[in-house]
Amino acid sequence: MLKLIMKDLLAARWFLLLNLVAILLYSLQPPFADILVMVPGFYLVLINLATVFFYEDRNKTEILYLSFPVKRRDIVGARHLLGALSLAVVGLAVFGVIGPLSGWIKPAGKSVSFPLLSVEAVAIFAAFSAIFISLYLVFYHRLGFGRGTIIFVIVAVLLLSAVVAAVVIRFPEDFDAAKNAEGARTVFGGLHALRTSLGTPLFLLAAALLTVVPLLVSLSLSKRFYARREF
Repeated sequence: MLKLIMKDLLAARWFLLLNLVAILLYSLQPPFADILVMVPGFYLVLINLATVFFYEDRNKTEILYLSFPVKRRDIVGARHLLGALSLAVVGLAVFGVIGPLSGWIKPAGKSVSFPLLSVEAVAIFAAFSAIFISLYLVFYHRLGFGRGTIIFVIVAVLLLSAVVAAVVIRFPEDFDAAKNAEGARTVFGGLHALRTSLGTPLFLLAAALLTVVPLLVSLSLSKRFYARREF
């Protein structure tokens, strides 16, 4: 399974490195608002997967690998590990490199919407990334790269729009045109209150479950779908 991951990384290595450099350079421009770093990081986790799948589809290597003595479930497992690896590497870049830079680079005339170096920010990033990675992998293994990616994008946009709409409806006064940062602080404050209420260990456990469980469900569904795929 690790060999399958390595061949994916080798095939797309330069584009993946370019993605990582892009988000690091993006973070250097003012205003250095945390939400403007987390959102591109979230997208980058998915773009890394789509890049690997694009190279496989363009070079028609998937059929070649299936002709080898490799089980389909191992291929599915390798792709889920690749998704987890993408989440971990981008998360390390966002919270381990870009986060410390925020101590030296200040936003130009704007306040930071919420602290990037916080348990709540890491939990949001990990859980949301894992949920959408899981969703993308299910569509990919069910429908293939082309149709799977298109349908995933449509579903993801609708889902994100529903989440944003629900938050805005819940806190309408904090999300008017002049108070977007205030709205972000309100959401972060709610998460901070939840962590205080549950205690940090239980909060981290809940965040871990929201990260791991979607990937496990996706792995199970993807194995079933991919076993029935015809090429």
